[in-house]
Amino acid sequence: MTHINGLSDHDASPLVSSTSDGNFSTQVDPVDEMQNGADANGRVPLVSSLSAPTLRYYSDSSSTSGSSHLPTVSEDGPVFGDTSPSAVASGRATAGKSGRVIEKLMADNDRLKRELNLETSRREEEQRRGEAVRMRADQLQESVNTMKALEERHRISISRKDRKIEELKADLTVEKARRLKAEHAAGIMTTERDDAISSSKRAVQQEQEKARFAESQYNVLATSWKHLEGDFEAKIEKLRWDAARIDHEAKRARAKMDRLERVVAEQRKVSTGLINERPKIMKKAQEYGETNELFLRELKEQANRNDVAMEQVLKESETVFQQIGFIRNLSLKPNDGHH
Repeated sequence: MTHINGLSDHDASPLVSSTSDGNFSTQVDPVDEMQNGADANGRVPLVSSLSAPTLRYYSDSSSTSGSSHLPTVSEDGPVFGDTSPSAVASGRATAGKSGRVIEKLMADNDRLKRELNLETSRREEEQRRGEAVRMRADQLQESVNTMKALEERHRISISRKDRKIEELKADLTVEKARRLKAEHAAGIMTTERDDAISSSKRAVQQEQEKARFAESQYNVLATSWKHLEGDFEAKIEKLRWDAARIDHEAKRARAKMDRLERVVAEQRKVSTGLINERPKIMKKAQEYGETNELFLRELKEQANRNDVAMEQVLKESETVFQQIGFIRNLSLKPNDGHH
């Protein structure tokens, strides 16, 4: 016999019902049924409220005397055999304490129904939550798969980046060596440049000193040239006058020679008719020739003297022109150095 909420076997006797063959059958206690149906974790399986056991009272006509009014429990609901007031009163009288027990059991049954409905609602809510959790788990699994794929891609990308970093490190090492070499070469070039600048500065200073010296010489020569310019111009003017005079005398000599040639030609023409007078003519011609030769000799000597004078004048002119060119070069060099 099962104890319910501290009840004794006698208190639970109404839970025993009789069958048609006179045997008694023990009705299932809902609390024991829920406890027996619980799993290892103490969780009660979900049961619909329609299938919950219901207490029902009934009497068996084939039962023994004195027990026809004893209430029994069935799963089909409360049923009473004799519903007359006297029978009810007799049943209540004979039941005694069992009626209160049955009422208490009915109250417990209602409470258990409410608890069962509440537990059913909770289980349904848990099922809905479990479905949501399962969907969330599927989403998380998809996210995990996506993250795994992304992780694989990231791992491959990181591997490529690591290789790229190694290549960049190698390039950086090469570039660093190249930079050090370039810095060394730049240092050498800087030293050479500084040396070249120093040499250039010294050369410029020397050239400036030479330019100042040349300028002073130019000033001296310019001053001397101013003094000599008048003499040079006078000499050149004299040379021009002498050249004009010599040219005029040469023209006169050429004219005289032309006249002499014409005279000789005329004399040759008349010489044929003067053969008889040849000795006389020869004598006159000889005298004329001597006179003419003397004149030609004097003219030739004068021409030689003029040539010597012209050569001297030309030499002096060349010397003067060279000095003028030298002075001009000196006058240009300081200006170039100054610019």
